[in-house]
Amino acid sequence: MNNKILQVTLNVEESRRLISKGLTNTPLFQKALSNHKVIVANGTTNAFIYEEITQEKIEDKSTFTAGIVTDGVACITDGSLRKSPLVMIKGEKSDKNWLETVKTFSKDDIFVKGANGFDLYGRAGIMVAGEGGGTIGKSYGYIISAGATLIIPVGLEKLVPSLEFVNEFTGIDKIDYSIGKKSGVFVISDANIFTEVEAFKALFNVEVNAIAAGGINESQGSITFIIRGSEEEVLKCLEFVKKLKKEKPIVGYKALCEDCNNPCEK
Repeated sequence: MNNKILQVTLNVEESRRLISKGLTNTPLFQKALSNHKVIVANGTTNAFIYEEITQEKIEDKSTFTAGIVTDGVACITDGSLRKSPLVMIKGEKSDKNWLETVKTFSKDDIFVKGANGFDLYGRAGIMVAGEGGGTIGKSYGYIISAGATLIIPVGLEKLVPSLEFVNEFTGIDKIDYSIGKKSGVFVISDANIFTEVEAFKALFNVEVNAIAAGGINESQGSITFIIRGSEEEVLKCLEFVKKLKKEKPIVGYKALCEDCNNPCEK
């Protein structure tokens, strides 16, 4: 087969849109969405997933976050602005409390939670500073005991070498000084990580490799990909990526420093 080769660069927002479209297109996700329960926790990538599921536009995606890294610090979103996690039950948006819903999970249900990092060994790390370990701390036991599926959509911008020993030196009471909110890291050793690579493959019959990372201006955190496949598939992928280029940058709004109960050195 005479494969064609496509090179594309995606900035952070474009990658998040790609991941959201790819994940919601998978048979596993479609089945759970139609017939079972799906919870989408707060997060920047998850805000795009919210939009794909509900077809509702979130104009200010920072309102669908809990923890946030912005202005050069790790912090939390102003709670008064924060949207609740999305709860879907048999294809219908529900106003049921997400935590009460996860307590009723079965093996066929899906919980979607973003990450702050993932490593080369398939581990995902989620920074936690909230009471009880935040969203993941409150929900993980119910997910695991039910045998439900935890999916972690995360861009390759968050790839780190290793999370193996991270809990030896993280934790609110272990950190002496911090520019940004002190936190622990909840490490998931067998995470179902869904990146841009999995997203491209879910949408097109192609092979994908990341070949470069980084950029300046609105391309900070960008990833450059090489995509290989038949001319038909590569051209479909090209047209798809062109449409991704319409995504607007996300602006994050952290909580007020004077309201913080764990002030940093900033």
